[in-house]
Amino acid sequence: MYATLRCIQLKIGNMTRFLTGDFFKKRRKVLKNVITSRFLSQLALFLLACMLIVSLYHIGSVYINNYAVEYGFHLNMFGPSEGAFYLLYGSLGFFSVLFLSAIRWPTDWFSRLSLEAANINFPRMALILSVATTVFVIVIRFLILQCAPMTDDEHAYLFHAHILKSFKLFYAGYETEIRPFLTNQFLMMGDKAYSQYYPGFPFVLSLGMRLGIVDFINPVLAGMGIYITYLLGSRIGKSAWIGIIGALFLAISPSYLFTSSMLLSHTLTVVLGGIAFILLFRAKDTGSVLTVVFSTILFGGLLFTRPLSGVICGLVGFVSIVSSSLCKRMKLKLLFWIITVALLIGVLFLLYNNLLTGDPLTTTIKSVAEHRGMNRFRFHSSFLHSGSWADLLAFPLLRFNFWAFGWPLSLIFLFLVPKGEIRMLGYLIIFAFWLSHLPWPSVGVNLSGAAHYFETLPWIALLTASSVVHCVRYSNSTIKKVCVSFILFSTIVSIVVFFPWASQNLGKLAERNLKPYVAEKYAEPPAIIFVRSLYRGKVNPSRINTWTYFRKNNTLELTDDILWFNDLGKEKNRIAMERFPNRHYYLIKPAVSKKKDIMFVLKEVYK
Repeated sequence: MYATLRCIQLKIGNMTRFLTGDFFKKRRKVLKNVITSRFLSQLALFLLACMLIVSLYHIGSVYINNYAVEYGFHLNMFGPSEGAFYLLYGSLGFFSVLFLSAIRWPTDWFSRLSLEAANINFPRMALILSVATTVFVIVIRFLILQCAPMTDDEHAYLFHAHILKSFKLFYAGYETEIRPFLTNQFLMMGDKAYSQYYPGFPFVLSLGMRLGIVDFINPVLAGMGIYITYLLGSRIGKSAWIGIIGALFLAISPSYLFTSSMLLSHTLTVVLGGIAFILLFRAKDTGSVLTVVFSTILFGGLLFTRPLSGVICGLVGFVSIVSSSLCKRMKLKLLFWIITVALLIGVLFLLYNNLLTGDPLTTTIKSVAEHRGMNRFRFHSSFLHSGSWADLLAFPLLRFNFWAFGWPLSLIFLFLVPKGEIRMLGYLIIFAFWLSHLPWPSVGVNLSGAAHYFETLPWIALLTASSVVHCVRYSNSTIKKVCVSFILFSTIVSIVVFFPWASQNLGKLAERNLKPYVAEKYAEPPAIIFVRSLYRGKVNPSRINTWTYFRKNNTLELTDDILWFNDLGKEKNRIAMERFPNRHYYLIKPAVSKKKDIMFVLKEVYK
């Protein structure tokens, strides 16, 4: 009873002091101690960082034409607007991250971060991350890109998928006089019609066509790639933290997300290569012949998707077995089966070449390139690259520095990777891709980084994760704080600046790529629309700003209500009119509107 009365008395006393001002007097003293020169300096850093981020938006809108990169011309070089944005983002973005990282935040959890937390379900975290990535890529595909073709490559992949859907490797049904009307970028239109690309990705697209889910194929593969990256990192990094952090870095990669939202084969190569390496490492652990056979078959699938990627990853896997600590007998046994299966896959590859091109050593890419040079619709690519090896060395790194994670310095942690299997394999794959592409004339289109080096992204993510985990585990509190705060604020700047820029930029490009096909609404079916090229004629090349120079392809049987044919001139066009009578015939040409934008004029002809 006495204790209860004493408690009530103390509470009444506290309330009295509060009402008489004692409480506020103490708080005013504390407030005076807080507002010191150190606090003001921290506030100044915060305001300066915010000012730099806002400046990126303002300068970008005013001086870089609202972040519009000039596509269509700059492969191995930066266009004026693209280079200006990267320069601004690299400099202002870096200093904004630097200032935010230098602030002493009230809850300084950066320096106290630990990776020793127990009872974490890493597989569940990876699965949630995979599903979230799939959903986000679907949003990009449908809402930002509007399912528009972003490159001529996508038209070629869909054409090949239609062929495979009919259970054929090529199509041989086109009459000689019709072929010039149908020839298109990346296609062979001779006695055999096929695309220059190998059948791995078109086969997956053909399955999607049968199920009616073509636009969902790559988003699902993107989610699978995240989970596979987690498994791969956990195995070779010998830590689930490396796997989950690497998967997280890949999931926030603008290059990975935006490339996966297009109908390109790169995401499939990440999935095939990742599973192949996981099985290969399991074979090293268990000595299982069956596992190593399946691994080699998947490397073969990679060969039939992107041949150079298949060769590089296969050789790295071979080197991994050779340099392993397995006993000599087991090592020779695994190598025997790898070589045997690889030889069988190589024979199939040569037979495929021979079936389509007539020569086992002539690839479909080479065959289509030669064919392209013999028709009037040749894709003039001489202006696309400078031919300098310095460009081929530098530009993949420069573009990936921004596109890998959207950070002002995305690749900085690659120089801090600790020793181990993950560093050896990661460096080897990145160097092999970089070296093997030197003979190529370009680093790939600049839509979302360096396209030809996309398969190195999971390894970049895992190497970065390895550096971060090592830093958090073994560094002192100051270095730990710098590392974690740099990553956190770089990601914030990426979300606030880089992602909106990329979304707006590619969204505008998608709208432009869909413009020609609006004409179908005004053409009375059945019809043929003749087009010379989507961006030739009186259009100034500097206004092209796209990587889809050419029209979409028709169905194989040419039974569409509206067919798109090449415009060969008034006299030759009559050949198509006689072959497809009782249709309306239109001519579509690009023009420049009063707002100096590309528009397309549709006019009915040959009435």
